[in-house]
Amino acid sequence: MNDTPKINFQYFCDILNSQVTEDKKKIIFSDLHLRGNKKIYIRKNGILEPHDEKIILSHTDILNIIQEIIDYKYKDIPKETKDLILNDLKNNSKELDMSLELPMKDGSKPIFRARLNILKTNGTYGIVLRVIPTHHMTLDDLNLFPEHTQIIKKMLKRKEGLILITGQTGSGKSTTMAAMLNEINMTAKKHIITIEDPIEFYHHDKKSLITHREVGPYSDTITFEKGIRAALREDPDVIQIGEMRDSETALSALQAAQTGHIVLATLHTNNCAETILRLIDMFPSEKTKGVKNSLANSLLMIVSQRLVKNIKGKYILVYEILTKHSAISTLLIKDDFSKQMIFDTMASKQEEGMLPLNYCLKRRIEETNDYNMKISVEAAKEITYDEKQLTSLLKNSAIIQNTNSPKVSIKPTSDFDNKWDN
Repeated sequence: MNDTPKINFQYFCDILNSQVTEDKKKIIFSDLHLRGNKKIYIRKNGILEPHDEKIILSHTDILNIIQEIIDYKYKDIPKETKDLILNDLKNNSKELDMSLELPMKDGSKPIFRARLNILKTNGTYGIVLRVIPTHHMTLDDLNLFPEHTQIIKKMLKRKEGLILITGQTGSGKSTTMAAMLNEINMTAKKHIITIEDPIEFYHHDKKSLITHREVGPYSDTITFEKGIRAALREDPDVIQIGEMRDSETALSALQAAQTGHIVLATLHTNNCAETILRLIDMFPSEKTKGVKNSLANSLLMIVSQRLVKNIKGKYILVYEILTKHSAISTLLIKDDFSKQMIFDTMASKQEEGMLPLNYCLKRRIEETNDYNMKISVEAAKEITYDEKQLTSLLKNSAIIQNTNSPKVSIKPTSDFDNKWDN
């Protein structure tokens, strides 16, 4: 009897799908790494480790799996077009992004989606799959401070303006974006258009009508810019942009946010001040003044976030938030301003809804009501961008003077204790 498994695309889907027996809301196996002539690696509960020491994928194995993935993803297009996609991967682009549902072994309805990247490496190919849960969190599930949850809900009810979610890769931006769209979908009768590369979270119509469009040469729209311009002719109320990567996309987003639409987008920036400066720097100097005026008029909110482990070793969200305020608008239209000026303005307007990162970290360190939300001083220092200021904020705190006190073990208060582990 041969117990060697058949190594194909379904085999790897089965590995990722096996966690559905645990809890459909939790992600245990978050990422799968396949490489030609190497072992299979899987990220389990945040730790990358070999999946099966005995299985080494050959170059041919990887090519066969890539062919299966393309056949599955693009099952409704002609074979000649699929051949073009594979040929472009091999000879031109050298990489390919997509998202897809992970097929179940028994043919039942898929539980998970995956964001997938195919890459060329050392003469062979690799594949990385990241699991995306199909369950959408609510804003309340994100465990923000209550006042900020209410501010976000209020901003999402506005008729027009720009909302940005920023952070490093893997900081949970897509999850936060999905929670915001879910809030609109549950509470308002609106037309929401998402433009993504690739589509991650699928939303089903609730009170709102959802139109998903994927960017790519063989998908729904060619570029983000063209997708946004087309969206303006498709009767939208809300436009979600997967990522603002260039000045053309940013300009289209700003124009949409000033013409009666809510625009939500992500950026790979580390804090609110850097986000503003990065947006302005996308444009040539002769357009800077106009961009600043557009931001001053249209910017509703920036949420810049990071993930950090709580005292029980589970990931939770820490963040900073900048909201629409005359002080920010006045700053934006000045000829010159600095990151520090933005930080200082945020710190001075906390009673009106703003929150710099270090003040969020301080509140998490000093948390006593819910230990699932409590972090250590050491964890905070690993992710702050101003350790000196954080130390100053904490110097009079009893917490920092007792870092060796025993850890408290509290039963989790939420079914989503593991939600950020992917």
